[in-house]
Amino acid sequence: MAKGATSKCNHFLTLSLLVLLSSLDTMQVDGADSLSCNFTVKYRSSPGQCSVNGKTLLCFDDVRQNSPVCKPEKKGNGTKVCADLNQSLKDIFQKMTNLESGLFDQSKGNHTLQVAVQSQYNQGEFMDGCWTFMIDRQYPFYFYPKNMTWRENQPNAIKTMSQWGNNKEVGLSLKFLSTGDFSQCLKKLLTDSRELTSK
Repeated sequence: MAKGATSKCNHFLTLSLLVLLSSLDTMQVDGADSLSCNFTVKYRSSPGQCSVNGKTLLCFDDVRQNSPVCKPEKKGNGTKVCADLNQSLKDIFQKMTNLESGLFDQSKGNHTLQVAVQSQYNQGEFMDGCWTFMIDRQYPFYFYPKNMTWRENQPNAIKTMSQWGNNKEVGLSLKFLSTGDFSQCLKKLLTDSRELTSK
């Protein structure tokens, strides 16, 4: 009888452990943050904005025209908190446009590069994500920072994608932006948000 009681106790402990692990896993998924960014890269200009969980927190203005492109949904501008991110984005966009200079040649028309970033973070740590690029809003191609791969679904995108895909510095910079600069910025913003909530 004691043996049966012990068996029941072990069974109960096993079930309790499974419930605990399941709840921890659910908490981890629920605690994930979704980052979404959109940029329009022109000649020496790259205005855009980023939102976290649907709330606009980062604004990158068109300094050349001195015109704001968005309004952050919190007091102050998160872009000031994440100055390193702002500079890193400018640097990589400059590098990319230099490699495909024909697209941004003033004499050949005012082409634009649309950049969209979608990423998932858990407590500020990068989980997964994707960068989408389009020239003049057509021929999209994609970069996946987690495994450093490029993909396209339009033959017309191959030339531009190859220019950037064959340059290791571009891939590494995009990966570091996702896992480093965006991650650090998100941690700062989440910390500031918690401090404001606790006051």
